[in-house]
Amino acid sequence: MKMEFLEKFKKIEGWWNGKNDKILIRVSLLKDKNFVNLNDLWNKENELPDFEKFVNAQIENVKKREYLGISYPVLPHLWGSRGTPMVMSAYLGCKVIFREETVWFEKFITDWKKVKFEFNPENWWVKASRRLIEKQLEKINDEFLIWLPDFGDALTCLSLMRGAENLLIDIVEKPKIILEKKNR
Repeated sequence: MKMEFLEKFKKIEGWWNGKNDKILIRVSLLKDKNFVNLNDLWNKENELPDFEKFVNAQIENVKKREYLGISYPVLPHLWGSRGTPMVMSAYLGCKVIFREETVWFEKFITDWKKVKFEFNPENWWVKASRRLIEKQLEKINDEFLIWLPDFGDALTCLSLMRGAENLLIDIVEKPKIILEKKNR
């Protein structure tokens, strides 16, 4: 491993373990504005990209920044340039809808009693995330860190799966079942 990587990683590890007296701030400067539009490489929610091309484009984009202080080049977990907000919703069965700049989820919970939350390693989005992370790990070569997806908190994911208004009504009218599902 490169010494620079080890030094920065130790600072990050120290922060994680509560041993730093200073906060860590991620700072990078733009060296080149000509980014590869990752949405062009992953443009359909039901079709996987060529992960080799996708991760190479991520690396190309990351190299167009200069990282300062504790900052270190990171390959993010993205579906195109859209991010992966509250990905647990997709992992648990929500239909993913790609928008130009973001990701949305189609609600699917209509009856709480019929919903059973179980992690399925064969879920299409779980497998897509795994393939992306595997390709990133193959290519990082001590030059980059990788980000995990934004899994999301339980209530936000439930609101995406049920609809925010419906969830708020359910919290008032059926609080026991919401607490039961949230804690699973």
